[in-house]
Amino acid sequence: MTIEPVAGRERGGELIDAFKRIHREAFDRLRDEIRQHVPATKRIEFVSGEDPRDVFTIRFLEEDEPSGGLTPVMTRLGPVELETLDTLVTVGIAVNRAQAVRWALGRIHDRAAYAQLRERAREIEQLKAQF
Repeated sequence: MTIEPVAGRERGGELIDAFKRIHREAFDRLRDEIRQHVPATKRIEFVSGEDPRDVFTIRFLEEDEPSGGLTPVMTRLGPVELETLDTLVTVGIAVNRAQAVRWALGRIHDRAAYAQLRERAREIEQLKAQF
């Protein structure tokens, strides 16, 4: 696990280096345990806000996925939707929230009713074109 100082923040870099030296053994154990439970994890990020009292958020990231054919989409989700995505991540169905969304959409796409919806959508588009 590598913790790198943010460019342009020399003081922050010194603090991170000191933190890393003090907690190296704990980080090594954490890395090994995470890889045991979530093998696809390639990178772990610790994120905190500007306020020092903020709690760290840990992100588990798999190798960069090829961007070919993928379109980034932004949405706002409520607590229930986030809990659903986080549950999929926690139980290992997905490595991260983005992958959980793709997995859920794939389940919808696999249903027979979805094919019927797509056919109706094509019919509606044809009717619109006639106007």
